[in-house]
Parts: sequence; structure tokens; C-alpha cells
Amino acid sequence: MKRSKPRPVGQIIAEMFARTGLKPELDRHKAEALWPVIAGRNIAAFTTAVRVRETTMHVYVASAPLKEELGYMKDVSCCGSTATSKARKSPT
Repeated sequence: MKRSKPRPVGQIIAEMFARTGLKPELDRHKAEALWPVIAGRNIAAFTTAVRVRETTMHVYVASAPLKEELGYMKDVSCCGSTATSKARKSPT
């Protein structure tokens, strides 16, 4: 068996995710975790049920004006892909 040069663990893990087809799922989780950074803490504090389906992030918001503001955040780039935001007023 031929030995290869040492590689960073992060590179090996990234190749494993790409090879197994889990990279899109990992990217979705990254986008959900980064929501407070993407939107800012003030907006993130008034949103719930953040989830990503394909290339769209779905967010429930506490008020109609905030929903309107999120409409201007369309086409935000994150985690190596571009996502379109969709906001829905929180069911209360």
C-alpha cells in the first residue's frame, strides 16, 4: 500500500461529505445555525422556526413590518450557495 502525504482532518471530512452526498444537508444546517449572523441579532430575536428547504430559507416572524423587511433580504449568499428568503407571519 502506497502512503500518501498527511492531510488536514477538515479536508478529509469535507471529501467524505461530498462523496456520500451529505453536503447539501450539511449546508442546510450551517445556514440555519448562521441565521443570527445573516439576519442580525435584532431580526433573529423576532423570528422562529427557521428551516431551509432546497434553496429557500423559511422563517416565521412576529410582525408584518418585519416580514416586509425580510422580503428585502432575498438572494442572500451563504455556505457556498445562494438562498432565497421567504417569511411568513407567525400563527398566533
